[in-house]
Amino acid sequence: MSGLNLSLKGVEIQRPSTGSNYSLVPAGTYKVVVGKTEVKETKTGGAAVILGYKVLEGEHEGKLIKDFVNVKNANPEAARIGMQRLATVAFATGLQSDSIGDSDELLNLAPFEVVVTVQDDGEYQNNRVKAVLCTRDVTAKKAAPVATPAKVATKKPWDK
Repeated sequence: MSGLNLSLKGVEIQRPSTGSNYSLVPAGTYKVVVGKTEVKETKTGGAAVILGYKVLEGEHEGKLIKDFVNVKNANPEAARIGMQRLATVAFATGLQSDSIGDSDELLNLAPFEVVVTVQDDGEYQNNRVKAVLCTRDVTAKKAAPVATPAKVATKKPWDK
């Protein structure tokens, strides 16, 4: 069969993807660092921080896992959950601040672990970060710095 007789007029040409660098990884726990960040306005006028967790070891080393963190939302519970996630990531990375001026402050700091699942809606598969595992001692964040004791001057026997 040699004749197709199909018109391509008005058919959109598929362009190569510019690539998001995000990869689908199997469900599991991965040692990661924050390797990419982006702040985006949401469709509803809120804001989200998109974190790309770079896998540090194993078969999927170098791949990025996407985590969409809602930080401003009309739903206070959604905003609370997102801010809690962002605070956990900041603390897990060792960020020594109670505020973040720029999401890039989280880049390439201390490694931590994330628990990832795979969501399948029948047409697409996506990763979902179920948890950020913070292995640092949470009480260390609240503890006041320990002062070093002052040296006590002691008189030596030969001093007068």
